[in-house]
Amino acid sequence: MRKVLKIGLFFLLAVQAGFPWGAEAHRVIARIAANHLSPQAQARVAALLATDAQAGPLLAAGGGAPALAAAMAEVAPWADTIKGTKLGAGTENWHFLDLAYADGAAQISQRCANNDCVTAQLRMMTANLQSGASLVNGSNTYSPEEQLKFVIHFMGDLHQPLHCATNADAGGNCLYTRGFGEDELHATWDTGLIEQLLKNAQGQEMSEAELASALDAQFASQFAGTTNLTDFDQMALESHDVAFQAAYGPMLAKGILPGVEPRPYVDVDVSQCASEAPDFYNLNPPVDLTALYNSATLDAVGLQLAKAGYRLAVVLNNVLQ
Repeated sequence: MRKVLKIGLFFLLAVQAGFPWGAEAHRVIARIAANHLSPQAQARVAALLATDAQAGPLLAAGGGAPALAAAMAEVAPWADTIKGTKLGAGTENWHFLDLAYADGAAQISQRCANNDCVTAQLRMMTANLQSGASLVNGSNTYSPEEQLKFVIHFMGDLHQPLHCATNADAGGNCLYTRGFGEDELHATWDTGLIEQLLKNAQGQEMSEAELASALDAQFASQFAGTTNLTDFDQMALESHDVAFQAAYGPMLAKGILPGVEPRPYVDVDVSQCASEAPDFYNLNPPVDLTALYNSATLDAVGLQLAKAGYRLAVVLNNVLQ
């Protein structure tokens, strides 16, 4: 597993280039989910977020479903914003589950020691939301409202493919690339490809709300099939497969990465890329993703955003009755 030091450094980088999965992506996912909440879940989410400093004023201003969608979008990046602070101490590893190419269900317990990963935390927090219990973690006690904000965020992280996969490169953080406005693989999937989705066919910028509506319409026919999958570990394995098909896959197929690929599991600290993943860190020239990724890649990203939104809605519908 990536360590606290590594995630701390990654957060510093994220401040410059957007939060993991991109704050934009997390907000889009929250908006998609809001569109599929049951009336009971809508009321419970609104009640839980009513006292939140950012979401509360949006809800108080009224506006029904649009206000709720805006409120959920507002709190969606919160779990990233508290990393590196006292309130977020000990939560750094909750955002991902590192799985190597050959890893499957049998390896999840090894990669998620002490419940220190996204799937374990989602299981605990959704159970707490259902019962109204708080969650104690070290010196912090998270209220149901805070756990709701974690769940909104973590369902997004669970569907960012490189939050559930690694090729001995810290989930793509050590693999230098070019194209899509980023210089390493993980950031490309966090933000670079999302920025591409936020442009319409004429190349004009779309709002996050417009992108959420467009993705919801595009993938509406897949709602039922997508939400049949309810186990968080299985969702992680699905994201892992997307990573090795759509994120790593094109470069593996071309044989352009150094050494024997794909690689077995290696715990690589993102702050130690130069020593722990030197062949990726020193790759020259970097992998040109513009020559490997295409419209099918963007469709894969869009589908992951829609899946995350649909499944978040079903999770909240089930636990907030």
